[in-house]
Amino acid sequence: MTGTEKIIQRIQADSARKCADIIAQASRQAIEITASAVAEGEKLAAGAAEKAQALARQAEGASRSSARQKAGLLILEAKTQAVSETLSAAAQALKDLPEERYFGALAALAAENAMPGTGEMRLSRRDLDRLPQGFEAQIIAALTGKNARVAISTRPADTGGGFILVYGNIEVNCTFDALMQAKSEQLKETVCGIIFSA
Repeated sequence: MTGTEKIIQRIQADSARKCADIIAQASRQAIEITASAVAEGEKLAAGAAEKAQALARQAEGASRSSARQKAGLLILEAKTQAVSETLSAAAQALKDLPEERYFGALAALAAENAMPGTGEMRLSRRDLDRLPQGFEAQIIAALTGKNARVAISTRPADTGGGFILVYGNIEVNCTFDALMQAKSEQLKETVCGIIFSA
């Protein structure tokens, strides 16, 4: 082996050792990129140590940046899921209210959404089966002074909670799911403010 080959071999060995130290400090996601930089550095032979280190630092920085970006996306995804789960839980909580409060909420909702004239309220089969006495009178009282009247239909609707007001060919969807959907952006902002205010 010639002296030049020994020098080149020593330079290569020094370069590999320095690059190995950098690899040990890099994050797990930087390992593949850094190894690629080391392999490239070994090909550069004499004077390649500084270039290999620079490439390794650059690769490490890029992978750290990529890791931060991925972490940010994961956090955003988790927050989005938390908001969706909170809204779903809120909709379910409405459906699971004790009967008195549930039907009180329906009466208030009818008063808010009733149109002038006579309409028909279509409830789910479940709600029709557990309809409290005096509920229709409660709705009539809630509509006092609004030039509106709502009669409860015996024909069930597929609502899953809430009701549909029918005025001839016009339907006003007052199901909880439809109301949540209509106000989803506003609700998401409110929920985000509550969950992520810390």
